[in-house]
Amino acid sequence: MPAGQVGWADRNTHLQSASGTYELHHKSKHWGHYVWYVKNFSGTGPVPQEAGVVSPGTPAS
Repeated sequence: MPAGQVGWADRNTHLQSASGTYELHHKSKHWGHYVWYVKNFSGTGPVPQEAGVVSPGTPAS
């Protein structure tokens, strides 16, 4: 980018998805149980240890 010009950088995070049965453990009983299961769970979140994708942007000429 030449000096005096306007520009920017967009940062996007890589995402991952997972689905299945989610198993939740408690240190003490909750409603009579230490372990709870969520069936048909589906979630999306950032990839661990991933810095993301940086793409430079410039104004349209």
